[in-house]
Amino acid sequence: MSNDHLDDHDQDDFELTDDLSESIGYRADEEVDWEAVDPEEVERHDAIMESSAADLLKQDEGSWSDLERWAAAQVFAEEEHQEAFERLCRQLIEGDAAHPALDYVGIAGAFMSDLLMEERLDEAKALLPRMKTLDADEPFRSRMMEMVIAFLDEGREDEAADLLQSLCDDFETDAIALLDIADHLISCGQLNEAKEVLESVLEIAEEDNDQEIAEEARELLGELEDILSAPAEDA
Repeated sequence: MSNDHLDDHDQDDFELTDDLSESIGYRADEEVDWEAVDPEEVERHDAIMESSAADLLKQDEGSWSDLERWAAAQVFAEEEHQEAFERLCRQLIEGDAAHPALDYVGIAGAFMSDLLMEERLDEAKALLPRMKTLDADEPFRSRMMEMVIAFLDEGREDEAADLLQSLCDDFETDAIALLDIADHLISCGQLNEAKEVLESVLEIAEEDNDQEIAEEARELLGELEDILSAPAEDA
């Protein structure tokens, strides 16, 4: 969880890491059936992560597994080869989503967030049904994305508010989930709504004596209050 959305958008969502389980797009290590993953494929993935975009553009993408494809997508994102990054993301999202080490919902969410940051709302909306299908077992992240899109889509404010209320009702005692909801609200400019959710997060975290979550909530609340209390700039 982070407060990156309070700052200018950059490519930090796709920062490379040596630990797959700590990167967007990968399942947590304990969730992966590593016996189903070819060690040589992991080595190829790692080699791609160390490659340059220029070298990857010379390779045969059709020979890549999804794990290799996501590695390449991250390199393209880092080096700002947007066309190649988008092409690979769409292949991953729209494919069979079968690799045991990949979090396809996370990949879809990261890519759709990137589209929204670029004000490509219609393209993000078009991917939402697929994200819902990928997220069908535990539909939390797709519901947050649906809420964000509704807030950004002109004329859907009431629907967005209903989606937000439904999420908050379903996760009313889950501080981590509520913190994620608040982060998504910040991402689409709903700062007052985010403040209300963060106040709930802080209350729950203090009751549970969860100092880490409480401190994160306080930090975000402080930043939001500074923004909301700042005088409006003259036109």
